[in-house]
Amino acid sequence: MAAAAGAASSGAAAAFAVRDLRAYLRGAWRCERALKDAGVAARFSGVARFSEGAVEGGGGAALPPLAYREEGTLTLEAGGASPATRAYEYTFPRSAAAAEVLFDDGRHFHPLDLTQGAWSATHLCGDDVYEGEWVAVGRDEWTMTWRVKGPRKDQVLRTTFFRGS
Repeated sequence: MAAAAGAASSGAAAAFAVRDLRAYLRGAWRCERALKDAGVAARFSGVARFSEGAVEGGGGAALPPLAYREEGTLTLEAGGASPATRAYEYTFPRSAAAAEVLFDDGRHFHPLDLTQGAWSATHLCGDDVYEGEWVAVGRDEWTMTWRVKGPRKDQVLRTTFFRGS
């Protein structure tokens, strides 16, 4: 459940306003993610694709949704690497300017609106609180940061997306 959402204040002045989020996201993006969880560090490197259609479980949008599929390698700082994937569905119930992001099973995750170039949202998951922030840096780059706090979580995940794979 998303508890709160709105235009992000940090970095918003330098952000790139995205009028058509659906068109902006569509296509392939190289993604680089740094993860820290209570002293454990890792890096993810891969490709994220926003493609026409739906992932299993979603639907019901005014415009066709974009299926998000991320594939790459997660490498632990202490050693070891493994393949990693992630999938979401971006729906556009009111217009192409803003999305509702769903988990791959159709549950709501968070809204996303980059018309001012930056956005923040909070997602509650049991006892865990996910604080997300997005910034459109330019036509071909955007960032996403999640800070996760909970009884067994103390994570920061920072991802930079670069257009093209």
